[in-house]
Amino acid sequence: MRAVLLTYFFIFCSNLLIAQKISINYDITNIIKEIITFRKIEKENNNQYVIVKNFNSVELNINNFTPKEFEKKLYNIGHDGNPIIEGEKSFSNSDFNCVLDQINSKKTYIFNDSTKKNYKLVMLKNILSDRKKNINYEYFHFSIPLFSCDQKTAYIELDYQSKGIYGEGMSYILKKTNNKWTIIRVLSRWIT
Repeated sequence: MRAVLLTYFFIFCSNLLIAQKISINYDITNIIKEIITFRKIEKENNNQYVIVKNFNSVELNINNFTPKEFEKKLYNIGHDGNPIIEGEKSFSNSDFNCVLDQINSKKTYIFNDSTKKNYKLVMLKNILSDRKKNINYEYFHFSIPLFSCDQKTAYIELDYQSKGIYGEGMSYILKKTNNKWTIIRVLSRWIT
């Protein structure tokens, strides 16, 4: 009887992990779609957007932060450029350990079938090889997203390279409301 209960328990836990992975992949797909839509980038000649096939690691380093410093790092910014300290926060100090665990876990995700259908996925080494041959096209390189404990806030980094020499690195904070991801904050990380 005990063996049967343990078997059911393991099957239940496995199904929960699979469901959570499917949910996270669905969220990642929608986050990427929201960022590309937000950027209002036009596709050329009806080609698909090129996205680097492998997720980048996150540059956000909070290993030496306290939970309070982490919370301040990700405050919402008002129209005047100053942090909004009162009201709703992007991430709270209670999310600190969840986010830190995600950064340190070195998790990898794969793009789901929906992403594969809507975007052209290319290995970064192939893109860089094409550029050496003067075959230039714009591409996006997303980091692995970091989620709040309740999975309703996400932080993701994007490195964008145009067909020419222009490029930029941006960070996005998104909120999930009514099953839809919306960008609530954009941070510039680098620009060429």
